[in-house]
Amino acid sequence: MGIRPAMNRLRYPEKFVLISLLFLLPLVVTMGFMVAEQNVRIRFAQQEIAGATYLRALNEVYLATLLHRHEVLRALTLGITVEALPHTRQRVEQSMAALRPLQATYGARLQTSELFEQIETGWADLRDDDMRGSALDGYDRYQQLIVDQRMLIATVGDNSNLILDPDLDSYYMMDAVLLRLPEAQELMARILLINENLVPQEHRIADRRTEIIMQLSLLRANSERLQRNLATSYAHTNWTALEALLEPEVQHYLSLVDTMLRAYQAAATEQGRLLGTRELVDLGQAALEAADQLSAATSPALETLLTMRINALQQRQGFTILFSLLLLVLAYATGIRLMRSISGPLNELLRATQRLAAGDLSVQVQTSGQSEVAMVGHAFNQMAQEIRANRDLLEQRVIERTHELANSARAAEEARIAAEEARATAEEATRAKSIFLANMSHELRTPLNAIIGYAEMLEDEAADFGYDDFTPDLAKIRVAGRQLLALINDVLDISKIEAGRMELHLDRFALNTMIGDVVSTITPLAEQNGNRLLVRGDTSGTLYNDLTRLRQSLLNLLSNAAKFTANGKITLEIENQNINSIEYLCLRVHDTGIGIDSEKIGQLFREFTQGDSSTTRKYGGTGLGLVLSRRFCQMMGGDIIVSSTLGEGSTFTIVVPREVRPEDAVAHLVASSDAAPDGPERGVVLVIDDDPVTSDLLQRTLTREGLRVVTAISGAEGLARARAERPDVITLDVLLRDADGWQILAALKADPELADIPVVMLTILDERSTGFSLGAADYLTKPVDRRRLIELVGRYCTSDVEASEEQPAILVIEDDPTTREILCRTLDQAGWKTREAANGRLGLSAVAEARPRLILLDLMMPELDGFGFLNELRSQPDYIDIPVIVVTAMDLTHEDRVMLTTSAQRIMQKGAYERDQLLGEVRTLVATYARHDQRER
Repeated sequence: MGIRPAMNRLRYPEKFVLISLLFLLPLVVTMGFMVAEQNVRIRFAQQEIAGATYLRALNEVYLATLLHRHEVLRALTLGITVEALPHTRQRVEQSMAALRPLQATYGARLQTSELFEQIETGWADLRDDDMRGSALDGYDRYQQLIVDQRMLIATVGDNSNLILDPDLDSYYMMDAVLLRLPEAQELMARILLINENLVPQEHRIADRRTEIIMQLSLLRANSERLQRNLATSYAHTNWTALEALLEPEVQHYLSLVDTMLRAYQAAATEQGRLLGTRELVDLGQAALEAADQLSAATSPALETLLTMRINALQQRQGFTILFSLLLLVLAYATGIRLMRSISGPLNELLRATQRLAAGDLSVQVQTSGQSEVAMVGHAFNQMAQEIRANRDLLEQRVIERTHELANSARAAEEARIAAEEARATAEEATRAKSIFLANMSHELRTPLNAIIGYAEMLEDEAADFGYDDFTPDLAKIRVAGRQLLALINDVLDISKIEAGRMELHLDRFALNTMIGDVVSTITPLAEQNGNRLLVRGDTSGTLYNDLTRLRQSLLNLLSNAAKFTANGKITLEIENQNINSIEYLCLRVHDTGIGIDSEKIGQLFREFTQGDSSTTRKYGGTGLGLVLSRRFCQMMGGDIIVSSTLGEGSTFTIVVPREVRPEDAVAHLVASSDAAPDGPERGVVLVIDDDPVTSDLLQRTLTREGLRVVTAISGAEGLARARAERPDVITLDVLLRDADGWQILAALKADPELADIPVVMLTILDERSTGFSLGAADYLTKPVDRRRLIELVGRYCTSDVEASEEQPAILVIEDDPTTREILCRTLDQAGWKTREAANGRLGLSAVAEARPRLILLDLMMPELDGFGFLNELRSQPDYIDIPVIVVTAMDLTHEDRVMLTTSAQRIMQKGAYERDQLLGEVRTLVATYARHDQRER
């Protein structure tokens, strides 16, 4: 099939669109991207040239300052007149004068103005009176000037793109100019100072000979690295003359450095050799000058390599543009030829159409072939014939039909526009509400965090210093802050539900454990009003539900019953119901309190209202508790049912599925039995229990605490897994099917390799004396208290590490000064060493300066937020195992929590944690990290 027949089958608009897309659009886009990319690389290299030019002059200032400092310290320390002092001072002044024009030219581009002004000011102070003060004062003043110059060198490297150079030849040449040679000059200068005993005692890190050996080792490593880097640059450059140009200077420098190293090494290590001889001084100064000569040779070579790269890019850009023009010409020629192939028939058709429009109904078009133009010609002739017969009727029908279509199209378009506007308005409202919730969560909780934190610290300090009169008032402030925080949380929860941002976190848990926690919490409140609390029903089995929301809802109902009942009875009934083949849990709370008028029951589930206004005034409350509880139950697929008689009491019933479907909520998955938790491993626990339910509950409880759990269902399997895994703690059931638990305990203690492992006995029977006599570390009675279990396991998993490790430093990263001060003071009072940073960027710098053992991290910060900090931190292998506690006022989404779970060990909400809770988390994670670090070593 030929091209021409295929083209004839296409319509003419399709032909032109096809040709345009095939030639013009891809060409323009592709070539545009190529040219833009080349321009970016050219500007990148030009910025590097500016930095290299600036560094050439700056390195001369740096060397001159090192030499001048040496002569000044010699004069101050030895109390003699140094003849070279005016010469070195003049050399610094001349090098500064050469740098000033470059600063005026490139200072704004390289962002060096502030540092340059510091150096100018520092040098002016030293130049006017460089012999002022003691030798220690002189050393400190010159050391600050040298530190500022090194910082300026680093700033030029960063802001001029030199540190990001993409080519191997120029990158390793940059490494020599920017890093290796300045570092070598500083090492040589310090060796010369130590050699002549010119370094004050306060700034020494060892005795003279030891420190000289240390500095010589660093200088030797520097020279080897410099030589390797230059060899790499030679091997990967297109500039064949580069090696021949630089190698004489390189060999001269390496030879002088090697001579210096051997001479100083012999003087420092051999008995009887003296330091401070003229020979050693001359060798050091010669090597220092050779470093300056090598820097003067490598800087122009770096600029030449960058210029060659720019020339190559510009040449490639020219070829790209030329090629683009050739393709455009070809496309134009093809279009012209195509147009000529169809212009003749189209012109003839156009003339016939004009005659028809003028009223000549006898016009005919000559047609041939099967192309679109020919088909149009046939249609035109037929149309002209029909027009002649039915012109009047056809025009009337066309007018009517056109009117109907116009009306329909107009109505459809108006409906579409209205729907789009409504959808956009709804989406914008949802986004605005979500943003408002996140901002309000942060803005409200941050000041509350300060109020509660300072109240806790002041309360502790008042107790410590004997100000007992202040302690009750401070406790009231702290309690009021907690109550305000709870109110804010309720309001935000209501808003999140309305905005569709509230999520369920499903988990499997034991019903009896939840009921026990709720009863232990509510009993003091019930007894406060003289009430009796009764619990009836079957609490066995497990639920797959949102434990936090369900417990909060039940606590709310029970606390309302205790509040509105005095000297009466509160009953909690638990039962199961099967509704439409779904098993539901019914938690019925009945009280003998004041009751509710039937006309007021409808107001119970409205926000910020109670049964009536007088009740609100007498009993207090915000009217949010029942609203939240009902919304939570509805999210779980259930509801709250209420019945009441005024003066006799009320009954509130929670009805929720025992198994909430995962598609209705955000699932919170639990790790498998032998899976290791994310982050540093706190320890390994072996659970020996033949009861699957008990084993599963122990496994889930310990896994959440960052422990790896290994399970065994028999005594023999437990002994085998203990020998294979060597766990930190063993939990052992006494009543095993295949063996007596006491026999297994005796076997564990008889094995020398297992005898030191702590064993916690789990049993229904209270046989503590038997367990301790056989060597058990501790004892728990079923049903197991989860908090007691976690406490015991944490004790035996971390105690040996905490005893052997020095107290680690803790890094606090928080942009709010008040919150940062509270955290640091809290940790300092507990005996921890702290450092602080105001944002994520400064936090990364602090981590690089000194590796912390633990990080407390805020999420919402300027420059670099907490999420960005975690990404940067975990991308570096050396820092991936540092434990992180997130302390934030944000309302985290499910996606935020999933992301943080892979990077942070704990997430704590500002204002929502107690001081002791924070310190407990810090101690646990620091000890955990220490154990992990010991195992790695």
